Amino acid sequence: MAIALDRFGFNTVTMGGELGHKLECMKAAGFSGVEIWARDLINHPAGVEKAAQLVKQSGLKVSDFQPLRDFECAPDEAFPIYPEDGMIVHANHWVGQVALTKVKNTSIPRVPESFYRDWRVKKLLDEAGRKLTVDDLKQALFDDFLSPYSVCRPARPNEQGNLSATVAMVIMQPAKGIMEVAPLPAENRVFTRYSLTEDPVLLAEAAE
Repeated sequence: MAIALDRFGFNTVTMGGELGHKLECMKAAGFSGVEIWARDLINHPAGVEKAAQLVKQSGLKVSDFQPLRDFECAPDEAFPIYPEDGMIVHANHWVGQVALTKVKNTSIPRVPESFYRDWRVKKLLDEAGRKLTVDDLKQALFDDFLSPYSVCRPARPNEQGNLSATVAMVIMQPAKGIMEVAPLPAENRVFTRYSLTEDPVLLAEAAE
């Protein structure tokens, strides 16, 4: 199964190294857009102007600017999220204790399954032990509890009538310069491994 990466962008916060190298890798992988992590600009060793010049020269279209990470945000407030045993699990509902005391979970009618998806992924990763492997992460994210309302969402209309789906599962090992991508993981378990030093490799189908 092929995926048209030229329709997608990538976030610089997910990659290690210097900004210029990140942009080169995104371009080489076939992405057309980029979301810029604030630190990649303000902490660039040659200054902000040089960083902005690198972005322009890359030819990638800037879709977003990310000033913060590990926060839950409402229109007028932001609440920090802290790792539990070194881990943060994404959810579509408020999880921080401060947020839960101040704001209402208005997303519940649209994604009530967010509660058990969050719980299931944490449970499976906790059971796998403290030294998680790539296969541990894949098994947790491929969890099919109450499918098709499981962790990976198959294509189905949302409340506006537009098709919505989990576009891809991305497993990264930044220290090794490796990224594995499975497009439309609710229907596909085949990953392509991308590397900073080697050509892309199509991997065997992930176990069920």
